[in-house]
Amino acid sequence: MILYAYKPKAMIDPALIKWNYSTLSDGQLLLLATKERHKLSTDVLNILGEEFKKRGLDASFFIKDGPLEEQNKVDTANAATANINAWDFAFKQRLAGKTDKEIIDGLMMKGVGAAAALLIIKRLPQTDFKNEDFESFIFKSCENSMLQSYFILLALFGIAGYFFYLVIAYQNFIALLPALILVAAGIYLIQKCRGYLKGGQYWVDMIKEQPDNIVWIKLIVEKHTIAYVVTIFKEKKFQFLTKDRLVITMDCNSLEQQQLFFDGVKDSLPHAQIGYSYKMEALYNDSPDNSLSSLQRAGIYTPLDKIKT
Repeated sequence: MILYAYKPKAMIDPALIKWNYSTLSDGQLLLLATKERHKLSTDVLNILGEEFKKRGLDASFFIKDGPLEEQNKVDTANAATANINAWDFAFKQRLAGKTDKEIIDGLMMKGVGAAAALLIIKRLPQTDFKNEDFESFIFKSCENSMLQSYFILLALFGIAGYFFYLVIAYQNFIALLPALILVAAGIYLIQKCRGYLKGGQYWVDMIKEQPDNIVWIKLIVEKHTIAYVVTIFKEKKFQFLTKDRLVITMDCNSLEQQQLFFDGVKDSLPHAQIGYSYKMEALYNDSPDNSLSSLQRAGIYTPLDKIKT
C-alpha cells in the first residue's frame, strides 16, 4: 500500500506517511516521485524528499525552491527532457554490456518511470544482431542503388564531356552553357546522393554497428501512369535517412521482400521513426540529429513497435 495524501485531503498522519515511504523499495519511491508527485501536497513532497535523502537518492528533480505550481511546470519540462535523452543513455549502456535490469535501474535513477523504462528497452537495437537474409537483401538493394547512381553520373559527365569537346574542337562556344549546366548537375547529385554512392556493405555495417545513426524509415510508393490518369503499375520502396543526412532507397515490391524488411528492421532499428508526413520531413530537414527528439515533442513519434505488419 502506498499512501499518497493528495492535495485536497492532506489529513493523513505524517508519521504514518513516513513509515509507509520507509517500507517502499527505491524503485517504488522513484516511480512515485516521477509519476504521482503532482498529486502530492507540499508537506508530503517534503516527507518524500527526506526519505530520498536518507537513502542517498537524488531528490533535486522534484524538491526545489519556489511555489508548488511552478515546481510542477518545471518538473513536467524536466520529465519530457529526461524521456527524450533516456534512449541515448540506455543505448550507450547496452553497448557497454549492461543487462536490461541494470539499464532499467539506471533509467529509474534518472527519473524515468518503470513503464517508460520497459518501453525504452523494447526500442533498443540488438547489439548482436544477425539476420543473413535481411543483410543480403539490404546489401543487394543498396548495391543496385549505387550502380544506378553511378550510371546516371557517368551519363551526365559523359554528355558534358562531349559538349566540352565541341567547344574545344570546333570553337562552338554555344555548347559551353549546356556543358557547364551538366557538370553543375553532376556535382549537385554527388552531394545530394552521398548515401547512394556508399554501397551495400556500408549500410549493412551501419545497421549492425551504428544503428542509432538511422533515425527515419520512409515508405515510398511510386505510381507509373499514362497521361496522369491510368496507373500502369506501382513500385514500393523504403528509404533509410540518417543523422548526418545520408539517404538510401531500396526497392521492396514483393510481399516476401516487405515482410523480410520489416522483420529485419524491427530487430535492428526498433527506435527509428517510420512513415511519412510533411511535418516529419520538416522536423528532419531542420535538424536530422535531433529529429527523434523533435518528433517526441511534437507528439508524432511513431517507432516500429506501433506499426502492425
